[in-house]
Amino acid sequence: MNTVRHWSTAAQHRGVQVLLAAMLGTALLFILAATMAENAKANASFWHIETVDGLSNSGWCASLALDSAGQPHIITCPYPDHVVRYTYHNATGWHSETVDGFDGGGASLVLDALDRPRLVYRFNGLRYAFKDESGWHIETVDSAPGAGNTASLVLDDAGYPHIAYTDDARLAYATLDSAGWHVETIDALGGLSVSVQLDTAGNPHVGYQRDGMRYASWGPNGWELSLVEAGSSVTGGDASLVLDSEDVPHVSYDYWVNIVPGSCGSLNSASWDGASWVIRNIDSCGGGGSLARGIDDQLQVSYHYLILMPSPPRLCAETGQGPCAPADIPAETGLRHAVEGAGTWSYETIEGTEGSSCIGLSSSLALDSRGTPRIAYSGVNCELKFAYRESATPVELTALSTTASPVSKSPGSWLSGIAAGTLATAAILAWHRRRVKRLIRG
Repeated sequence: MNTVRHWSTAAQHRGVQVLLAAMLGTALLFILAATMAENAKANASFWHIETVDGLSNSGWCASLALDSAGQPHIITCPYPDHVVRYTYHNATGWHSETVDGFDGGGASLVLDALDRPRLVYRFNGLRYAFKDESGWHIETVDSAPGAGNTASLVLDDAGYPHIAYTDDARLAYATLDSAGWHVETIDALGGLSVSVQLDTAGNPHVGYQRDGMRYASWGPNGWELSLVEAGSSVTGGDASLVLDSEDVPHVSYDYWVNIVPGSCGSLNSASWDGASWVIRNIDSCGGGGSLARGIDDQLQVSYHYLILMPSPPRLCAETGQGPCAPADIPAETGLRHAVEGAGTWSYETIEGTEGSSCIGLSSSLALDSRGTPRIAYSGVNCELKFAYRESATPVELTALSTTASPVSKSPGSWLSGIAAGTLATAAILAWHRRRVKRLIRG
């Protein structure tokens, strides 16, 4: 016996209204993306972009440092080679060599007073490597399970390394002196995505992720821990910490309200004002920031951005109403650079494209003596790229608008179509960023 479904005229009208509203929301997203693409082309003309290693997946977990002549040095962990690779530039061009194996996670590079590379990474535990005239020297700092899941390296005035890192259980801190390595626990509850700096007195400051963005510093009573900003379990990811000339901490990090469908990851910054953390949004569709301090304590950050454009919505065959989830979602992704001034952030798009999950990921920012940005990052095929600008002052910046408040939705309403299109966009964005993070961490 066949069942015949009859739809009321009112229900059909409601479905058409919702469909048209969703199409309007989609059109607005396409217009926004096209405008941003044009701005990206204009700004990109002021940047010089080089492909350092054209092999796919050669640009993962890039860490950049500049030597005393302003020449770039980069470490990466190419996938699926499972190695740490050191790349540098001099008068004759780019040169690359393999340092050691790699187990996944992240890596961190600094140069000593003689411009020699020092780095930390995970391979059968947390390892520390440095190069001198006789070649590479490699030491195991901590062989605890997961040691080096994330790690950050800095050198003190005497050239000794200080490492903040995580293992499967805790956030730890390792230092080297004439007596050997010393390891202590910062946060026994664990942590991820760590970044360390030393103040003018040699005391460590650490930004890290644990159920929010957190901060630890060494004081008269030992380690002092505080919460910078609460959020989902992944808020605080890709933490990047700097200290200004007054030893005031500033940090950039990923922020997620939640990680369920409908969420949207953004890039935030937090600065200590002496009494509390002042939090600002850098980009509502950004993440994976690398923060640096320039001349006159100006903050700059490089990061990955992602704009999703749902395909035209349609009525659901099952209900006769809509919109249904779009079947095809092309994405625009890329690399951005932002500067802070007078308490606000403004950005420029350096390179962007559609359909690539890689471009702009694993960015690492370093500033030369003039405050001019240099950035190592992943290209369209996750290849290693390098971008630099001759001028320290961006030619054209786009002011960031305030993140819009969530739209209240009620079934059958005119606004539900636009809200549904936005919801689908945010859901795909959340899925994309979580997938990429899992790949990077191995």
